Amino acid sequence: MRQLLLLLVLLGATATVRANYVLIQNVHTSQQDTVNNTVRVVFDLSWQNSWRTSVAPANHDAVWVFVKYRVGTEGNWQHATLLGGQAVSGSLLEVTGDGLGAYVSRADEGSGTANFDELYLSWGYGADGVEDYDLVSLKVYALEMVYIPEAGYALGSGGDREYYPFLQVPASGDSLPYPVGSEAAITVGQAAGNLAYGRGTGGGGGDEQGPIPADFPKGYAAFYCLKYEVSQKQYTEFFNVLTPGQMTALDLTDAAGKNSQDVVNRNGLSYNPSNRTMFAEQPHVSLNYVSPARAWAYLDWAGLRPMTELEFEKVARGGEAAVPDEFAWGSTKLHQTAYVLADTTLDSESIINPGNGTGNALYLSTQSAEAPGPARVGLAASALFNKNREEVGMAYYGVAGLSGNVAELVVTVGDATGRAYTGIHGDGALPESGAADVTAWPTATQGYGKRGGSHLTSWQELMTSDREHAVYSTTVGERDLGFRGVRTAE
Repeated sequence: MRQLLLLLVLLGATATVRANYVLIQNVHTSQQDTVNNTVRVVFDLSWQNSWRTSVAPANHDAVWVFVKYRVGTEGNWQHATLLGGQAVSGSLLEVTGDGLGAYVSRADEGSGTANFDELYLSWGYGADGVEDYDLVSLKVYALEMVYIPEAGYALGSGGDREYYPFLQVPASGDSLPYPVGSEAAITVGQAAGNLAYGRGTGGGGGDEQGPIPADFPKGYAAFYCLKYEVSQKQYTEFFNVLTPGQMTALDLTDAAGKNSQDVVNRNGLSYNPSNRTMFAEQPHVSLNYVSPARAWAYLDWAGLRPMTELEFEKVARGGEAAVPDEFAWGSTKLHQTAYVLADTTLDSESIINPGNGTGNALYLSTQSAEAPGPARVGLAASALFNKNREEVGMAYYGVAGLSGNVAELVVTVGDATGRAYTGIHGDGALPESGAADVTAWPTATQGYGKRGGSHLTSWQELMTSDREHAVYSTTVGERDLGFRGVRTAE
C-alpha cells in the first residue's frame, strides 16, 4: 500500500490578517484520494464589509483564494492546481477554469461580516507532479475583490479641468464622453464619432494612435477588481515564498526601491537576507516604492493581471452618467483640510476629522502631518455601511481608494505596447529572474501609465478622467506609486 500524502500546514498561513480584515484560519487537509491524486484543502474564511445586492450597483464582493505548496522543507514554492471545491451554507465558491484559484462570495443578498467555516478546495496534486508519499507544506492566500458586471459606460467626463481626457469627437458643437457599449475595437482619430483626447501639455496622454484592438480589455465585459490597493503585508507574503534569486530581483528595500531598511514615507518593509524573510512594520498601509516591473511580478504570481486605464474609468464611474470633472465617488466635492489620523501603527488606522457632506481622499491638501505618506488601504471607507459613497471616497461598484492615496498603475492605450495588451492572466509562477513572463503584458518601461493621483499630488490628478500621466515610465519604485490587479470573469 502506498503511503498517504502527509500535509504540513504552515502556521503562517492559518491566522494572518490580509488587506482590510480578511482572515483565513484552521487550514488542514482531508480525504486524500490516491486513485485520482487529489486532496481537500479545508479552511475557514471571514472578511468585513462584504455585500451582495440586486439593486444598483447590482454586484457583490468576493475573495480570491489560491494555494501555494512546497515539497519537502527546502523545495521551491509552487502554485497549486485546483480541480474543484465545495461551498458551505450561505456562500458561493467558484473555481476558475484554469484552476489557479477560486472566488468565494455571499450566496444571498446582505452586507456586513462574512463568516464561512469548513470551505474546501480540491487540489489536484497529481497534476502538479506531487507523489502520494511526499511531505508537503501549504499556504492559502486570500485577496478581497469586487465584481464589476458587464455594462456599458462612458469614457471621459466632458469636463474642462482634466488633462488629455477621453472624448467623442462631435459632428458639431461640444465634445462628449465616449460611450463604450461592447468589447469591439475602438477607432481613434479626429473624425466625428471617434475616440480622441482632450487638452493637455507635455505629451502625458500618449500618441493618440489606434485603433484600440478588440482584444484589449475595455471594461465592458465583466471582471473582478481588487477592492483595495496591494498592501505592504501582501507584498511580504508574496516575497517570503520566492527563491533567493527572485528575492534579489524583487527586494523593495534595495536601490531600485526605497534604498533603506528603515521606515521611509511609511514604507516599513525590511529584509533580512540571512533568514530570507521580509517584515512589514506598517502592514496595513498601501504598498509604495514598487516599480512597474515588480508590480507585474506580483500579479503574475497571484494569477491576476494588470488593470487597463479604460477599466479604471469603468470601475470608478459604472454605468452612471458622467459628471464633468468628477472624482471616483461621482461628484466634484472634495475635502481640503489636512487629516489627523488615529491608530497609525494598527490595522484600525482611521481619520479623526473626515469631511462631512463632501468627498474624502488622501492627497496633497489632506496629507497628515503626523504620518506623511500613504495610508491604510481603504482608509476613508472604514465606515462603508454607515456613510454615503461620497464621504467614504468609494467608486461606483464599491472599490476603495481609486482617487488618492497611491497612484494606480494601469495599462495605457497611449502607446503601441499598451494597446497590444490582451488581458491574459498570470499563471502563478515566476522565472528565476523574478520578472513576469506573460505574453503581451506591459514591459518594465513601456505600455503603462498611472491614474487617480496620490498623497503627493494636487486635486486635479484625483479626477477620474484625468490622464496627465496616462503614459509614464520608471524603472525604480516611487514613494507614491502603487497598484492593484484585476481578473476577467468567466
